[in-house]
Amino acid sequence: MRFLLCTSALLLLLAAAAGAEEIAVPDSMATAEDLPRTLESLPFGPGEESTFELGYGVIKAGEATISVVGSLDYFGQKVIHFRTRARSNKFFDAFYKVRDQADSYADADSLFARYFNKHLREGGYERDVEIHFDQINGVAYYPSGKESEAPRGTHDIITAFFRVRTLPLEPGEVIRMDAHGDKRLYPLQVHVLRRERIDTIFGKTDTIVVQPMITEEGLFNHQGDLFVWITDDERRVPVLMRASGPVGAIEARLTKDVPGGRWE
Repeated sequence: MRFLLCTSALLLLLAAAAGAEEIAVPDSMATAEDLPRTLESLPFGPGEESTFELGYGVIKAGEATISVVGSLDYFGQKVIHFRTRARSNKFFDAFYKVRDQADSYADADSLFARYFNKHLREGGYERDVEIHFDQINGVAYYPSGKESEAPRGTHDIITAFFRVRTLPLEPGEVIRMDAHGDKRLYPLQVHVLRRERIDTIFGKTDTIVVQPMITEEGLFNHQGDLFVWITDDERRVPVLMRASGPVGAIEARLTKDVPGGRWE
């Protein structure tokens, strides 16, 4: 049943949820000197939701969503709330039930990570993780009392995904950033490979193909390569994700797109 474990990897992020022990953290946050902008200039807005069908060839395994929930106040800072969910369909539930959710708060001025919470339910495997980020002091705090390195500018895997959507994405570029998870710092590289025209729910669509490279439990827990097709327009919508493995490619294909509204 390794197949359904790979479906989380397809979305760069699927894993996490809310509802864990509250802890006090320093009320400090880095600003993004390299990202001068307003919320209105972002390629996504509140209420945006992308729905993907997860499949292996002709076999349909489940569904996943990536959402921009909105903005809120977190320890005195304005943040953007992102959410991802993945679930197996009724047929696969009988063999390997998947119910994964992730919530991430990104600083509204920088898209750096402020808070991350994941809730994995995959077959008999269960895992919950909560992380609070102090970007000024370079520390990630866990409810257990554990502290881990998280230098200024650190992302979680979800904020990294949305940060990539804000970039020009020219073929040949390699985007580098730090991503933190599971009490460790992971160097993330996103290779911008090429432009490609493919069939999507929007019709013939111009896309940019990127290849993220990272290893993180519940996310890139697979063997093989991961590729993401993003629309080559102002919205930068992910329309196709494909992970290669020992027995073939697993895909997440966009089946429904709800554009976001305006930021308040």
